[in-house]
Amino acid sequence: MLFWGAPEDADAVAAVIVQHAVPLIESSHGTRLLVVVLSRCNHMLQEAIVARITRDHKKFFKICAARSGEVVSMINSCISEKSLELLRDAIVPWVTPFMMARLVTDSSRLMVVHALVQCVPHPYFAEFIFDAVATNCLALAIHPHGVSLLQSCLEHVGWTEKDNVLSKVSCCSTDLAQNRFGNYIVQYVLKQRNPSYLAIIASRFRSNYVTLSRQRYSSNVVETCLEVFNDRDRSNIVHELIRYHPFRDLVSDEFANYVISRALTTCKVPLRDRLATAILSLQNVNRRHPHCLKMFNTLSELGYRY
Repeated sequence: MLFWGAPEDADAVAAVIVQHAVPLIESSHGTRLLVVVLSRCNHMLQEAIVARITRDHKKFFKICAARSGEVVSMINSCISEKSLELLRDAIVPWVTPFMMARLVTDSSRLMVVHALVQCVPHPYFAEFIFDAVATNCLALAIHPHGVSLLQSCLEHVGWTEKDNVLSKVSCCSTDLAQNRFGNYIVQYVLKQRNPSYLAIIASRFRSNYVTLSRQRYSSNVVETCLEVFNDRDRSNIVHELIRYHPFRDLVSDEFANYVISRALTTCKVPLRDRLATAILSLQNVNRRHPHCLKMFNTLSELGYRY
C-alpha cells in the first residue's frame, strides 16, 4: 500500500510508520519493515523516519546500544545528506574526545560510529569524530571494533590529521605489535612506506626482534618490516636473529620460523647467504619438522643445497 497504493493511502501509511518509528526499530519484526521502507522510500519519508528516531538524543543513545545492528542498517540505507546530518547531530553529544575514551570498550556504539564514518559525504562532515578518534587512537587500536573505526577514519582524513595518528602509533609500535588487534594498525602504518614512520618503528623495534619474532601477533609485524624496510634496517633484523643463542630455537620456533623464511625471500645477497649459512650450519635439526619445513623448502627453491 505504501509503494503501490493510492496516494492518500500511501500518505496515511507513511504517517503511521513515522509516528511509530522508534517502537519499530526497537522490535525485531518491526525493524525488518523499517529497513525495507528506508531502502525503498523517497528522501522526504526517509528523513522523517530518521528525524523521529533521532529526535530524543538520550533515547537514541540507548537504542544504539540495544539495537546497534538495526541502527547500522538504517545508516547504510540513508542516501540523503539531510538524513546523515540528523544521525550525525544525534551522536555528537557522545562522540567527543572525553566520551570516546569511555566508548572504546562499547562495541555496539562503536559499530554505529563506524557505519556513519563510512557513509560521510565529505571529510568535514564527521570532523568531530576524527578529532575524538585521534585523541584516543592508541586505546582504539587494541579494540576489535576500535581498530576498524580507526582505519576507516584514516581513509577519510587529510594529511595533517593522519600524520598525527600514524606518528602516535609508530612511537608505541612495540606494544601495539604484540596486541591481537594493535598489530593490524602497525602493519597499516608500515605499508604506507613513509620513511619517517619506518625510521621511528625501526628504532623502537631495535634489540627486540627476537622477542617480537617469537610472539604470535608481532611475528606478522616483523614479516611486514622485512618487506618494507630499507636494506640497512632489514640487515639489523637478520643480524639480531642470527646472533641469538641458541639460534636453533628460532629456526624451530612456531612463529619465528616464518620470520626467518620471509627474511630469506626478502633479503639480497650477501645478507641472504649469511642467513642461509647460519641455518644450514646447525646440527641435529629435524628438517621435516612442521616448523622447519617451510624454511628448508624456501632454501631449496633459492638454490641452497643441504
